[in-house]
Amino acid sequence: MDMDQRKPVAMQALIDDLCRRWGIEKKVKEYQALSMWPQIVGKRIAEKAKPLGIQKGKLFLSVESASWRNELTFLKRDIIDKINRSVGTKVVHEIICCTDKGASTTHA
Repeated sequence: MDMDQRKPVAMQALIDDLCRRWGIEKKVKEYQALSMWPQIVGKRIAEKAKPLGIQKGKLFLSVESASWRNELTFLKRDIIDKINRSVGTKVVHEIICCTDKGASTTHA
């Protein structure tokens, strides 16, 4: 009886390998970070700050008000750490906040 001698591989390991081979691993991790935003920062912050996207390690947020933009200035380092831990790699190194009206930005 000649059975296939290959060992079973976890589906996630297979997906991770394909993403690496196709060169899209970082984009997949960025998408994960955006889709997990409410779980990462909590309901209160997620209601006030909406992720717009990640480009070159910069997370762009649309923030409800200037006061929330200022509040996030103090939380940025912690938020960046939580995001990167959640996706298992460094996808964000800076956060840029702007109010819905497109007012000034702040950087981490």
